[in-house]
Amino acid sequence: MYVNATDLDDPATPNGQLFYQIVIQLPNVNNVMYFQINNKTGEISLTQQGSQELDPVKNPSYNLVVSVQDMGGQTENSFSDTASVDINVKENIWKAPEPVEIEENSTAAHPLKITQVDPGTPSASYRNILAL
Repeated sequence: MYVNATDLDDPATPNGQLFYQIVIQLPNVNNVMYFQINNKTGEISLTQQGSQELDPVKNPSYNLVVSVQDMGGQTENSFSDTASVDINVKENIWKAPEPVEIEENSTAAHPLKITQVDPGTPSASYRNILAL
């Protein structure tokens, strides 16, 4: 996900360069940050610890307060603003299919249906994978 700010100054000058940072993550369990932000693009992603420990049963939602500053955040005189970002954590329902073995140079009728993914939700889309 991204947060985005607009500065009307020339982006080639220091005045137009934006600096993003996460100010607060709530809840903040054991002072561990589960989310990080690219300070130039505003892209929010999981930290390595977040990708391993994020659990929708323990904490189904998070709130981030994100700050943006112009002048690359390098001076006290830079303009700044904040935004609130709500994140809902959902269970990963993807289950990897079992490995499939296909006989090389098979003379069986083709195309041969080898696997099908059950999306687990009516709104998900998927397709059959065929060996040709």
